[in-house]
Amino acid sequence: MKKVYRYITDFLLIILFSISSAFCIYKEFINASLLFKSQEINAKIEDVKYTHSRRSHYCTVYFEYEIEGIKYENNVTFNWMIIDRINNSIVNEYRNGAQIIIAYDNYGNFQVKDRIKKELIIYLVYLLISIALLSFAVYSFLSNFPGKNKVEIYMQDNNYKILKIKKIENISKYIKKLEQNEIICFGIGSNKNFVEYSYTGKEFVERKSRNTKEEEKIISDESELEKIIKKKLNEIEKKHNKGS
Repeated sequence: MKKVYRYITDFLLIILFSISSAFCIYKEFINASLLFKSQEINAKIEDVKYTHSRRSHYCTVYFEYEIEGIKYENNVTFNWMIIDRINNSIVNEYRNGAQIIIAYDNYGNFQVKDRIKKELIIYLVYLLISIALLSFAVYSFLSNFPGKNKVEIYMQDNNYKILKIKKIENISKYIKKLEQNEIICFGIGSNKNFVEYSYTGKEFVERKSRNTKEEEKIISDESELEKIIKKKLNEIEKKHNKGS
């Protein structure tokens, strides 16, 4: 049940950060269009409203402008950062009745000319954060599937064929197979990470591989090998029970 909740949580996070990333890309497109392919108009500020939320501050400027003798009204919204709030306490840049330069493009997007570059930078930062969080959520979601990091028990016969083992119920049976040269080795692993046991004819060898780094250890006798394998199988069983 715990795993199901994790599936749902990760999936919802993927949707959330996907929407967030898409929104940031959309805002970047608008600001890039206004920066490189826009016209300018002189407008008169009619009203200014500040929106405060827990983490964000926005400024909405309502303005009036005239084109070919016809008056129009519109508004733009932009991020109102800490530095803006500090500067605004000294010089009120956006006030009723003040003149302001507005940039607009062929897609019907408007923005205060002096805010375009700042908005580009702000949404670029937001986009990078959203992509990073999205990548983490996707990785977390995929890691929930047992096929990705599935731990398998296997053995290799004398024809070098890898055979999967569902469960080792009798450890000594496989140790005997090693001693009698019926198999080359048997092991427990996931992809490039594994621990493998073999027999040289005189002694047992434990070979561990983790992230392509390998190390070997000599195991003195059969009883010690059985204890090591039993401990390893118990660890796997605990992880499996915890994950489910």
